[in-house]
Amino acid sequence: MFHTYISPEVYELFVKEVSAHFGVDINRFKTGYDCASCLLGVAMSFLAFGPWHFVGVKWGTILCALLNGWIIGQFSAFYEKHWTFYDRFPLRKYFVPDAAQSSAQR
Repeated sequence: MFHTYISPEVYELFVKEVSAHFGVDINRFKTGYDCASCLLGVAMSFLAFGPWHFVGVKWGTILCALLNGWIIGQFSAFYEKHWTFYDRFPLRKYFVPDAAQSSAQR
C-alpha cells in the first residue's frame, strides 16, 4: 500500500507522509513507529493492570513491531525490481491534496 495514494489505515498514511516529509527511509521509520506504539501499549498495560501484567501485548505483538518494517521493505524491493508502479486511473487528485493543484498547473 505504500506504493499507492490510497491507504487502508490512518497510521500507515501517517508513516508514509511523515517519512516522505523528513526524507527518512519508510521501512526504518515504520519499524521505529511500530516499536514506539508497542512500547506505548506496554506502558498503558502496566498503568491499567499493574507492573508486569501484559494485557493485549504479547510476544507476537513485539515480534511484529520489530519485523514488519523489514519484511515490507523486502517485498517492496522485490516489487520495485519486477514491476513498474503508475496511476491506472486519474483518481490521485481526490486523495492527494497537492495533486489537484499540480495537475491544474500542467
